[in-house]
Amino acid sequence: MVSDEKLFRIAIAYYRNGKTQTDLAAELGVSHVQVGKYLKLAKKRGIVEITINAPFVDQNEQQMCSIYLKEAFGLENLVLVPSASDPRRSMQFLVDGACDYLINSFTNKSLNVGVGMGKTMSEISHFRTRSMDRKTNWTIYPVTNYINDHTMRHDSGSYYSYLELPQNFQDNWGSRKDDVFIDSVRDDKGNDVSSIWKCLDVIIGGVGVPLSRDPEVRRAILGESYSSSDDIPGDYINYFFDSDGHILNPKSPSRYAIDLDTIRSVKSRIAVASGFQKVYSIIGLLKCDLINTLITDITTARNIVEVLK
Repeated sequence: MVSDEKLFRIAIAYYRNGKTQTDLAAELGVSHVQVGKYLKLAKKRGIVEITINAPFVDQNEQQMCSIYLKEAFGLENLVLVPSASDPRRSMQFLVDGACDYLINSFTNKSLNVGVGMGKTMSEISHFRTRSMDRKTNWTIYPVTNYINDHTMRHDSGSYYSYLELPQNFQDNWGSRKDDVFIDSVRDDKGNDVSSIWKCLDVIIGGVGVPLSRDPEVRRAILGESYSSSDDIPGDYINYFFDSDGHILNPKSPSRYAIDLDTIRSVKSRIAVASGFQKVYSIIGLLKCDLINTLITDITTARNIVEVLK
């Protein structure tokens, strides 16, 4: 009898690692016909499940989710992208959808754009616009907070690089980076940058997952009162919040942190996030009244609606 462990290894090699049935047959010392039987048996035993992902979003479902989230939170815009079971494909759908929305909504406008840090924003910054005549007329300003004080001076190689993100937008989107502003923060000259925050037209940021359960991490970021709290589902622009949408005060706010009132005064406040692990993070963020546009995938939107119901 073929063990489940053997079928699992064969399924991983075939479906995840891209090996052919001929490759596996040679490795296992069997015929490719036998490998096909192994894969069928893996499906029969529930080790392999085939998921079909539609490359589009049903418009009725888009409308239903939009209406629900508008009524529940006053969300102005919901941008839904297709879902995928493969995390890499899912991220590609999210980034492509976010970039298409940004290009179609803001490309031909002269805007001051605040950008958050993290993997999603890094992926967006590396996106190359599809035609030379659609380059943006934006000036990019990283919006940071206390948690990035120790990383914002890093020149490269990080999702949290204060210098790399604007450079990526300049190289790939045709945007402009404000070197005077960046030098001021990088060199810690103590200059007041709040007037720049007040001139932002758009803010774009990812949504963080629940803050580490390590008490030392929580204590370092938020202070002793939050060191043992389990109710910190996520963050936006490095403002952490609880499940009721209450913003948690940082232990040591940075003078380079954009304040909450300024965030809420920006006309377009966009969050980009998807995935099951982000569902409660997004719900907490929606309760904070910090964003008015959410870009996510259809499965995440469904899960959000189901949780709220």
